Amino acid sequence: MIGAIICFCGACLMQMLVYPIFTSGTVLVQFGTGTMDVSQARLVEEYVPLTQLGPCLAFMTMVGQLSTLVGLISAEWIPDDNDVVALKENESWRLVQGLQLIVFVIILIYLLTLVRYDSPKFYVTQKQDEQAKKVIRKIYKTDGAHGNEDQILGEIKSLSSVDSNDVGIKDAFFTDEKYRRSSWIAILLSASVWLCGY
Repeated sequence: MIGAIICFCGACLMQMLVYPIFTSGTVLVQFGTGTMDVSQARLVEEYVPLTQLGPCLAFMTMVGQLSTLVGLISAEWIPDDNDVVALKENESWRLVQGLQLIVFVIILIYLLTLVRYDSPKFYVTQKQDEQAKKVIRKIYKTDGAHGNEDQILGEIKSLSSVDSNDVGIKDAFFTDEKYRRSSWIAILLSASVWLCGY
């Protein structure tokens, strides 16, 4: 959610043809994309049923490659670098930048409307087993089969790391030395990949 909001703000700034504002928007989008890149695997792991994890990860990889293809095709709308006059007059770059704005709006709507509950793993770490079972019912569609819910809950508990249960965003990025460096390195590495034009 935080990454999508950062990207949305950056994409809005990128619609302004003032170099410092446009550049700031670009950096925000890349940083937000890096944040989402780092967190999306955990999001999928915590919300997608284990039986659908493989197809979901394959789909994510395909969408990533498809977005790269769309980016390459959209470059055809922009005039050649050597044609200075056409570059000044042509505003097709707004459409190219607008595509990402549309994607970030869709992501925000999705996160605000469809994912309206925390993951079962979160409730397990908060020792709220009944709430975790309710979410398991929604995700796994167990239709109240308690044996099934208990089994899934047991699997989630066995996969949860006791050491990292109480680590929040503030701990991961600022206060806990065990996680701070790795959290920032992961996001900066991912953001730098996007800044390089991958």
